[in-house]
Amino acid sequence: MAELAVAEAMFARKFKLRKGAPWRISLGAILCLGSAFAIPIVAFNTFYGSLMFLALFAVSLGAMALIYDEPFKDILCCAIAGFTVQHIAQELYEIFGSAMRATGVAAFDFYGSGSAFGSTETIVFMLVYFQIFFLIYSAAYWLFCAKIEQLGIFGMNNFTVILIAVLFVFINVVFGAVIIWSLPEKTDGASVCMLHVYGILCCVLALIMLFELPRRKRAETELAAVKQINHMQSEQYRISKENVELINLKCHDLKHHIRRFKHIGSVSGKELAELEKVVDIYDSAYRTGNEALDVILMEKSLVCKSENINLSCIVDASQIKFMSDADVYVLFGNLLDNAIEAVRALPESERSIGVSIKRVNDFSAIHVYNGYAGDLKFENGLPVTNKQQKAFHGYGLKSVKRTVENYNGILQINAVGGIFNVKILFTLE
Repeated sequence: MAELAVAEAMFARKFKLRKGAPWRISLGAILCLGSAFAIPIVAFNTFYGSLMFLALFAVSLGAMALIYDEPFKDILCCAIAGFTVQHIAQELYEIFGSAMRATGVAAFDFYGSGSAFGSTETIVFMLVYFQIFFLIYSAAYWLFCAKIEQLGIFGMNNFTVILIAVLFVFINVVFGAVIIWSLPEKTDGASVCMLHVYGILCCVLALIMLFELPRRKRAETELAAVKQINHMQSEQYRISKENVELINLKCHDLKHHIRRFKHIGSVSGKELAELEKVVDIYDSAYRTGNEALDVILMEKSLVCKSENINLSCIVDASQIKFMSDADVYVLFGNLLDNAIEAVRALPESERSIGVSIKRVNDFSAIHVYNGYAGDLKFENGLPVTNKQQKAFHGYGLKSVKRTVENYNGILQINAVGGIFNVKILFTLE
């Protein structure tokens, strides 16, 4: 029970405690340890052994529900993971005990009688016991516990959690009880060790499944969201292109009208100056030679002007001619949206975004940089969004990553000295 409590506490380390945590923790400890002493071993068989271990697990699960203010399915997931890690460590210790018994050494363990306490054999067994549990628990902590939230284990639905719980109970409880109580006494040590190894492998695979299923589900959800966003942005490009062409046409016509008004003198010079300022959008339109890049730069430059953001562009559009118009629009749209959102939090005097596209040796190099406020955390090479509403947030750079990978490019993102840098390299054939 002590082993189980430690393992479960590792997985639940970031859970929110309920009010009155000190007395709840004390009561939970009393219930767990009390049950460990109170539940008798009235029969040495698989059926009763399974019931006994299941009862101990149920008590530990109830204690966790008493202590932590979290959804029950999340508590159950942590309890299952803890039980499995404890079982792996126990099985390893049983292998050591079986190997020692095969050599004629009386095995002292923490689950039954053995050599006299204080003997050399006892000290060796105790040291091995603590080393095994320390190593297995440490490995479980760094592989799973430390990143349990990122792995998405708590995103599983109730039905999936119940199915996994049934599977884990069978592996941890029933199979373990079979090994302990159903094997003939004269079973050779090698066979017993192989059964323990089989139990460990089952537990390891079950743990991987517990954490891999939600990770794959989250990856599939993110991919579907990125695809949907890219589709929407591709459609937006078509609409934006038509709108920009219409705006440019209208601005061009307006300039002719302004010249006519100047000639006939029917409008004051001040009013004409205001009109010219309004239609300056035509003169300031980007003409890089890449239509999609022109459209997105024009769109985002208007946003930057309205929010007093300095947008500086030095681009050689010929370096991205291998990309489709839709991908250019999506790539630079997401990069600039991310940059604009970041600099909005800065004072107006510090709002600056730079875009560079150039050739570097045999590579097409794209560099988008901007200032940012606050601290950034990175996960899998991408910054973690700190927005409250997570619905489509954080997918912009995932879309950038996917677009870069589609062209076998290299994406590097870092934040140095208050500057957020996105660097992309494409090989030029």
